[in-house]
Amino acid sequence: MQSWKGKTEVPPFSNNFPPLQGAVKVLVARGVKVPRWQQAGGFAWCVWACFVAYAVSGSRAAIRQIENSNAAWTVKVLQDAENRRNGLRIVKRQPRVGDVVLFDFPAGDKVDHAGLLLSWTPTTVTCIEGNTSSGSLGNQANGGGCYQRTRPRANVRAIVRVGT
Repeated sequence: MQSWKGKTEVPPFSNNFPPLQGAVKVLVARGVKVPRWQQAGGFAWCVWACFVAYAVSGSRAAIRQIENSNAAWTVKVLQDAENRRNGLRIVKRQPRVGDVVLFDFPAGDKVDHAGLLLSWTPTTVTCIEGNTSSGSLGNQANGGGCYQRTRPRANVRAIVRVGT
């Protein structure tokens, strides 16, 4: 996802992100059974980007999550991690770079957004995030671009470790 940083949806606010769609084509060419509706794009893609990045790097757990149609929804990822399905699990302490961070923003849904962990402090978390805005203005959970963001740890709902 680092190579996607700073890129935006085309056209704007369409939920069509060309770098992600290109990565999905790579997975399909490798024989990954990506559900057809997910190949087309056009849906909120924050957590989908995380799992596609993992799958492109060879994670069988991410591929299982994609093939089971559970990689496009933050709530499904949380449920699967809580129940240790598809090689996912909740990390209670000592998160690692690359773990999936699930966010719960004030006045939002149970799980609003996701990103890949870059760093962690006692008060903040820094992630590379798909489908967010570049700053504090704009939609944080459906903002149309891929950016590095630092957010309060209070917004972290869960941290998910994706198996190999």
